[in-house]
Amino acid sequence: MVFVSYYKIVLASNENGIIDPKAVSEKLGLSISTVKKYVKNLANEGLIIYKDGVFKLTNKGEALKKSLLKLRNKVEQGISPYLVTEPDTGVLIPLSIKNYEQLYVVIEYGLAPRNILEEHFRRGYLAKWIKEVLGDEYFAKLYSEGKIKTLDDLKNYIKNMIKLIK
Repeated sequence: MVFVSYYKIVLASNENGIIDPKAVSEKLGLSISTVKKYVKNLANEGLIIYKDGVFKLTNKGEALKKSLLKLRNKVEQGISPYLVTEPDTGVLIPLSIKNYEQLYVVIEYGLAPRNILEEHFRRGYLAKWIKEVLGDEYFAKLYSEGKIKTLDDLKNYIKNMIKLIK
């Protein structure tokens, strides 16, 4: 899955999920024609629908917005960290992860053995933590649909989510 800046339009929708191209244009500093082009791309991805004369987020678009907002507003206090263990023995690796930034760094820079992280991903441990602790329901949807299949897919997803929520 490729993440691009036009996903910021999802965040710019109003509380009812409606996207007003003029308001989004002003909010994001984009031309109306650029916003309309991006809205078309979002519609092709199933995130927006044009109905009754308005652009509105679909359920998939709402899930993405909800996940982005949760991740943006997540406070580290009280978050159950992800503890990395050797999957077969349960031996704890002295490393805990509290957010997407930390998880990205662990994967990108090999702070835990790659084979162990891949096994955690394959067994669904990371996916469960991401959904239940971080609250990223959009990831859970993509994961269950098989659109995020590998640790590298996860790393790219996280990298782009970090960009979107900053």
